[in-house]
Amino acid sequence: MEQFKATLGRSAALITVFVTILFGVIIFSLFTRVHAGPEKYAITILLITIYFFVYAFHPTGYEISTDELIIRRLLFSVHIPRKNLVTAAGIAGNKASWSLRMIGVGGLFGYFGLFANLQLGTMTWYATRRNGLILLKTVRDEKIILTPDDTKKFLTALHLPTE
Repeated sequence: MEQFKATLGRSAALITVFVTILFGVIIFSLFTRVHAGPEKYAITILLITIYFFVYAFHPTGYEISTDELIIRRLLFSVHIPRKNLVTAAGIAGNKASWSLRMIGVGGLFGYFGLFANLQLGTMTWYATRRNGLILLKTVRDEKIILTPDDTKKFLTALHLPTE
């Protein structure tokens, strides 16, 4: 089994730091205000819950075994049988640069969820940055975007045809 790291890109790291500070400032200000009511607890719980779930489901790395591709997350890693993968290819960042997030996360600990753009259509992202993208296509014509740190070694390990 080969393992591949997926470190955060610069923009995702900056967004993560910004949101972390923002959430901290909001929570701190709620508890230091004189007239803050019971809603401060609900807002605090909501922000902590959002932060926890985004952290728990962000991609941390990828593994390739003889039978499957595993997208590692802290909770509920994604297992894709290799027999379902048809092609794998690196794509230029500008080809995916105008992707819109339909549902998911766009920067906090990475980019993951359902995205779409005019050139590539609908895609499921398990990415940690917006460059060094790999596009996988499945037998059901699903498109999956991954961002292993070593894209060449990852593509070699997959042994799939490119488009």
